[in-house]
Amino acid sequence: MESRTLRLPLMISALAAAVFLASCSATVQQGGGDGGAGSTDGGAETIAADANPDPNPPTAWTGPTSSPPAQSGKKVTIVSCINTSPAAHDLAMGAKEGADALGWESTVVDGKAQTTVQISAIEAAVSAKVDGIITICIDPPTIPTALQAAKDAGIPVVSASAPMLDDPLVAAFASYPSVGYGKLVADWIIEDSGGKGKVVVIDVPNSAAGHLTQQSMIEQIEANCPECEIVETAEISLGDAFSPKLGSLVRTLEQQHGESMEYLTFPFAGMWGQAGPAIRDIGRSDLKVATYDGDAVITQACQEGLVQAVASFPLKWNGWAAADQMNRVLAGEEPVFDVGIPAFMMTSENCQGIADADQLVEVDFASEYQKLWGTSGK
Repeated sequence: MESRTLRLPLMISALAAAVFLASCSATVQQGGGDGGAGSTDGGAETIAADANPDPNPPTAWTGPTSSPPAQSGKKVTIVSCINTSPAAHDLAMGAKEGADALGWESTVVDGKAQTTVQISAIEAAVSAKVDGIITICIDPPTIPTALQAAKDAGIPVVSASAPMLDDPLVAAFASYPSVGYGKLVADWIIEDSGGKGKVVVIDVPNSAAGHLTQQSMIEQIEANCPECEIVETAEISLGDAFSPKLGSLVRTLEQQHGESMEYLTFPFAGMWGQAGPAIRDIGRSDLKVATYDGDAVITQACQEGLVQAVASFPLKWNGWAAADQMNRVLAGEEPVFDVGIPAFMMTSENCQGIADADQLVEVDFASEYQKLWGTSGK
């Protein structure tokens, strides 16, 4: 397969407020962890759901089977990358709900998609002598000085919804299956196209989460679909991905490839704010769009027939998993490697009549965690 790369200038835009999973990451600086089978060049370690992801929404508990009891009287700060993103907000609220269920005093701070704000929030939490800090959708390598300050103060940091990196400044990760996420979209494209899909990929190489997922998708297609074609991999910076430059890129790709662009995929649902109008302008009913993160906005686009496939994971469940990891660390126990967050597919076949992809999940994960902690009914 041949692919070309289109590069746009790196420019952080104020419109980055629309992003979810990696809206706060300025650069990709990953550790040297063992990627394991099925990993990409992103450096994240492979968890169970990465190897053989299930496209069906989860109906059974896949999380840990044991946990230390709730550690009482703790105070935690939850630093979200950006609260104006519906998905990031839900994930942060999940972490808060979990912390509250543990009986802790919890505070959510909005990182406002600015590294300086996130660092200040962590440093303020260190000064306040909290017992733990949970970061939401923030790549650890973008905030090393703040993480070092927390470690020097003996305050553990749990990183939620960032790829697991070999980072000694992070006490534990609560990660979704980044590699499996990309595989799900690849498998959908392969099946939907009858093994002959022509795919244009928009990648954000300076986002650890987005780049890892898109590279996983490309690898899965190349390994399992010999008649498929990656027509082009177009790179755009994280900041530009949430600016009008993304719309311009989409229009340029259509002009260059026309009907040879049968599938278009981009790594974050939050990019729809710029990609959506351009896709509408193209007016191609035959173009199929696949993306990630089943928030309310992208779910509506699916219901309108503008997006055909969305790899998703339960956002609040991921937040509760971060609270569980923090409880383990505060109890002096080892965190679990795989927190068991399931990824699944939302498509045009199941997106109707729901507010977001979380409503497809038939698991009472909150009750499951409370059973583990011994807090049920409190």
